[in-house]
Amino acid sequence: MNTGYRIGAVAKLTGISTDTIRAWERRYQVVEPNRGENNNRYYTDGHIKKLISVKRLVDAGQAIGTICRLSDDELKERTNGLLGVNRKISTGPAGTWAVFSVQQPAWLKACISAQSENEVNWFTSLDDIDLANYEFVVIDMPSLSEVNEQEILRHVTDKDASRCLVVYRFASRTQLRSLTSKGFRLLKGPLEPFALVNLLSGDSAPVAVAQPRRYSEMQLNKLAELSGAVECECPKHLSELVVALNQFEDYTEDCISQSEEDAALHSRLHELTSQARSIMEQALTDVVEVEGYSEHIN
Repeated sequence: MNTGYRIGAVAKLTGISTDTIRAWERRYQVVEPNRGENNNRYYTDGHIKKLISVKRLVDAGQAIGTICRLSDDELKERTNGLLGVNRKISTGPAGTWAVFSVQQPAWLKACISAQSENEVNWFTSLDDIDLANYEFVVIDMPSLSEVNEQEILRHVTDKDASRCLVVYRFASRTQLRSLTSKGFRLLKGPLEPFALVNLLSGDSAPVAVAQPRRYSEMQLNKLAELSGAVECECPKHLSELVVALNQFEDYTEDCISQSEEDAALHSRLHELTSQARSIMEQALTDVVEVEGYSEHIN
């Protein structure tokens, strides 16, 4: 009997592509759908619930290879711990929210409505929002372009940025870095109900944003060549390390967009590589300053 949800409907309900769902079934046995006529897949509510939990953990940077081995109880416990489903956001006496979203998608409405103690006002224009009247502001920007970033900054001052959450689907590192530096909270959508709890309660981990590179390729090459004429080889080795990290950082960024299935893994690798590169750049800067090499690379 053909009962349950077809894979296309599951993709819409969970936010997971059909290709990823099939890959998770084939490689990790995350769920085992029922089979109907013509061998079509049919998924139950339990399958959808499990897929959503797995997606939440993968989006948070946890490895799919580890998650797939968890029992249902362990998966539920880990997901609840991640999202803090037993806590409501403390929004003070007013507790009013302003939500800007032109399309007002169902997943965003479900996520906001999960915070039932708050008064929510929906807007389709940022011009209509008086931030002084609201405790929290959620800004839904499907594509966080430079133009959209400037629109946000025209309406939200640095003073108010800390109580604004920007939800986006697509964004460049430049926009993410810029908004985070001003105090905005950022989250890649689509959100799931209760996902706002940690983000707006102040308990969430800060968004990791790659630091800008300190040295150009030309400067690193100059430092590598300079070390051959001096006794200390530290500039040479450090510059080579930074070059290698730059290359791997670029590689992992490309991989994020090329493979949706492994996007969380490559995003994590990109984040860690950026951190390592920044540390090595600081070490190189210390050597350059102590040894007086600044004039040779400027």
